[in-house]
Amino acid sequence: ITKKIIDLLDAFHLNKVQYVHWKSNLKLDQALSGSEDLDILVDPKDKKKILKLFRELQIIRGFSRKDSWQPSVYHYFGFDFSTTKIFHVHLHFELPIGFDYNKNYILPIRDSIFKEKITLSGVYVPCPEHEYILLVLRLIIKNACTPFLLSSPIRQYRLIKGANIIPKNALDEFNHLKLIINRKKLMSLIKSDFKYLNPILFKSCEAGIKKNRSIISFLTLA
Repeated sequence: ITKKIIDLLDAFHLNKVQYVHWKSNLKLDQALSGSEDLDILVDPKDKKKILKLFRELQIIRGFSRKDSWQPSVYHYFGFDFSTTKIFHVHLHFELPIGFDYNKNYILPIRDSIFKEKITLSGVYVPCPEHEYILLVLRLIIKNACTPFLLSSPIRQYRLIKGANIIPKNALDEFNHLKLIINRKKLMSLIKSDFKYLNPILFKSCEAGIKKNRSIISFLTLA
């Protein structure tokens, strides 16, 4: 585990920063070691406090062309002397999902995620039900019409012919969360936090991901 990442999370706890590591928690240990990006959702009310902690720990901001249309996502990089690793932090003040290049949907459920958060390996994460709902929406929208059209003709041909749409690591995450969620709580959160999402449509999204072969189904669901 990378010491500087632990120092950052300890500082969040010490300063009572409202946060969660909001996705890909099946690989949380790799994220804590610096092998995977950290995706941290924080409360905008704590923004000044958070940026001060980054400065104190010499975790510096990086800039991307996407910053101009993704104003709620910041990129930070730190160097850990004990492991000689550079690590990357995606600092989120909102919950954006969508095609990787634009992330043009903001989900208004940040406060509910903080309310339902749990602890995993000493780190605050969303409850499995919230993380599962987010993953299902992310996987469907990430494989919608725009990314399909922007993929290579060879990739498009393979998808039309029935190639796997979602890569193995994302499918492993989907299957892991599906095993540990409480279905009753899942449906309750959809009704309370995702009132715009029809539960029947959500089940169709789950079925499409499980099948993982029909690009037409993904495009229709998205």
